[in-house]
Amino acid sequence: MARGCLRKLGRMCAAGVAVGAVAIGTIGSAATPSVAADPQCEGITVIESGHVDAFKATAASGSVTLELGWDNSGDSRTRYEPGHTVIDVPQAAWADNAKAVIGHPAYVLPQVQEANIPWVGWDLMELAQGKFRSADIVLDEVSGPGALRLFIGGNLGEAPRPLAKGKAADDYVVRGGDRLVDGPPLTHKHFYWAFDKAGIYTVSAHIEAHGDAGTTSSARQSYTFAVGGHTGEACQVAKGEKAPSSTPEAGDTTPPPAEHITANTAPAHPDETPAGAPATSPAPAGAGQAAPAPAAPAASTEVCLPKEVTRKVSAEEAEKHRGGGSASRIAVFESGNLGTVVGNVWFTKVGDTHQLPLHTHVHPNWIFPAAGTYRVTLSQSVPLKNGQVVSGKTTLTFIAGGSGTANDGHFDLGAELRGNTLQPMLKDDRKSPPTWVNPESVTFGVGEAGKTAVPAQLGTLGISGTVYMIGSTQKAGVPWVGANTQNESLLAQAAGPVTWKLEDVQGPAGAAGAGGARVTKNADGTYTLTEIAGRTPSGQPCTLHGGLASTGASPLTPAIALFGVALILAGFGGLALRAQLRARK
Repeated sequence: MARGCLRKLGRMCAAGVAVGAVAIGTIGSAATPSVAADPQCEGITVIESGHVDAFKATAASGSVTLELGWDNSGDSRTRYEPGHTVIDVPQAAWADNAKAVIGHPAYVLPQVQEANIPWVGWDLMELAQGKFRSADIVLDEVSGPGALRLFIGGNLGEAPRPLAKGKAADDYVVRGGDRLVDGPPLTHKHFYWAFDKAGIYTVSAHIEAHGDAGTTSSARQSYTFAVGGHTGEACQVAKGEKAPSSTPEAGDTTPPPAEHITANTAPAHPDETPAGAPATSPAPAGAGQAAPAPAAPAASTEVCLPKEVTRKVSAEEAEKHRGGGSASRIAVFESGNLGTVVGNVWFTKVGDTHQLPLHTHVHPNWIFPAAGTYRVTLSQSVPLKNGQVVSGKTTLTFIAGGSGTANDGHFDLGAELRGNTLQPMLKDDRKSPPTWVNPESVTFGVGEAGKTAVPAQLGTLGISGTVYMIGSTQKAGVPWVGANTQNESLLAQAAGPVTWKLEDVQGPAGAAGAGGARVTKNADGTYTLTEIAGRTPSGQPCTLHGGLASTGASPLTPAIALFGVALILAGFGGLALRAQLRARK
């Protein structure tokens, strides 16, 4: 089947961007559309990747509108008529590891964003502007060749739960008449969409918003999903030229045929994923990435394993790791998909960096190991289209175990460009419409609602016991602090990703020792630092990916990866025991 209009950030299979789009922002800043190579998709916007709020609800003059928002369209304020779009669920979304959750592999749109796969959720926050307190997303009809399941994972590997009201704990299948509600009201949320089979799925839905004046309903909207390579047919369905598949029987979980299984290797960059090749095993940390079949590493590639290493450091670096009123330990990392606790690790010590592509909106986990006030200094830098690289720095304040000026609600740290100056800014969604404010004007309180016992898997980051946490999934009574590279001034001038760097952490002495590191002052006045680092069997430094063992080019087989985790846990257990023995002397 012809697959026209291919674009890195998605496809607009329309002769003009205005077709199917509601111009709330400046249409001139949107990505330039290409003319459809597949005539079946003329007049339809096909979304292949990026941040998508499929159920985007707004309120004005007492009415409620249901639209679709797509941030990769070039203007994050552009909304689309859902019936004039097709969400493409590519072969790269095939996930063998879905079996652990739903009992069999499936095509999965992930809860945590992945490159080249649509990241689909809902955004009900703007309903607050219409004085509504809560809302239901009502699924009027669901059809397709197999079952559609919607579920959301909790923080730190908690068991997933259904999004529809009144379901059994493991009943994720959605049907006509189901109502989607989860957690705090009027939220912005992403979750898993699992499609049993390749083919065309359609969902019709409307919003019921609840306020003091009663319930207000939106018009019904239709959504079309092309799963596993049926884009042209899906465009015909969206235009009403072809009838959708019938509603599947409950429990229809037949896996798709082999030709729909995705690539058999996991490239270093997801953009390089080949389409159409058979899969062999899932990526350990993602819903839609396939890992190589178990095999011995090539002779030229040494294994990278976690190892306790000791090196000399300056007095300044020793003080940062040791704490005592100086730098303290925090950990910032993304959750993995489908039950993987640790995904992309951002920061575990001062000096760590992490890159965020443009158009990104993501919520990592923030871990604070002890009660107290933390002042976290972060810098952002970005290359501009004029060849310059600009940077800016700000300090966020968190009160673990206490209250601040922001103890709940949705926030995103980002930046805006003012000429050639990069100014970090905080998007505050407690107001509607949201406002961009000085990050240093807000103090985040992470109180008892954020107190949690961490699972053993966080031993890979040197974290154990009970901590204060801002999770990747929103929780009532905890400020939800994310990252955002969607500011319009940034998108207009930036030429590449934004690099974040953890410059400093000031916090309670009890939280010192970044990443489980241990500082020793020697008899001659010098300092040594003992920490976990990546080393090959021959002793050469190497990079540990996501806190797990890896080869120089690709993830290890699950058995070796688990062995690496065991080594890490054992190493940190030893560090903790020695610390306790020293404390008793």
